[in-house]
Order: sequence, then C-alpha cells, then structure tokens
Amino acid sequence: MLLVRFTEVLIVLFSMVLNFTDTMRTEAGTDTTLASVHTFILAMLHYPEVQRKAQAELDRVLHHDRRLPGFEDQADLPYLTAVMKEVLRWQPVAPIGMPCDFNRNQRCALM
Repeated sequence: MLLVRFTEVLIVLFSMVLNFTDTMRTEAGTDTTLASVHTFILAMLHYPEVQRKAQAELDRVLHHDRRLPGFEDQADLPYLTAVMKEVLRWQPVAPIGMPCDFNRNQRCALM
C-alpha cells in the first residue's frame, strides 16, 4: 500500500517537473524576442522613411499575397534583413562580447 502511494506521488511530481520544464523552455526566448520587437517598433516610429522603404520591399517580394515572408524570401529582402541586423546591433538584448582590443595582459573589470 505504501509503495503504491509513493509511486503515485512520484508520478505526480514527475508530471509537475515535466510541465515546469516545458513551460520554462517555452518562456526562455520570449523576453529577448519581445525586446527585439519593441526595439524594431521604436526604430520604425523614429525613422518612418526606413519603414516605408522596408514596406515597399515587402510588397514587391510578396506581391500582396496575404502571406508572411519565409526564409525562402530572405535573399529577396536585403533591405529588411539589414534593418533587422541593425536593430540587433543598435540595441542588443544581451552582452555579446569583450572589447576588440582585449588580450592576455589586460584584466576585465568584471573579473
């Protein structure tokens, strides 16, 4: 009887861990993606001429097909690709490296 109850508790705990892990995996990338989307929206509000040029490129490539662009369209969207790279360069969501003149004789201030 005790072994059966213990097994039931283990199954419930294992189920809870799996649900928690799945939730964490799903939520892991949402904050960085959301930060990039916010930066993109702010950039488009600040530079409406860039938004018009990117929209014209999208309209030209998609031909008003009422579909979202896919990876197969990336080669035909160089301006939009450059805008997205600039958004990630302009406001990176995480530190992405050390100074380019860092060498063994220098100490990082964080270490």
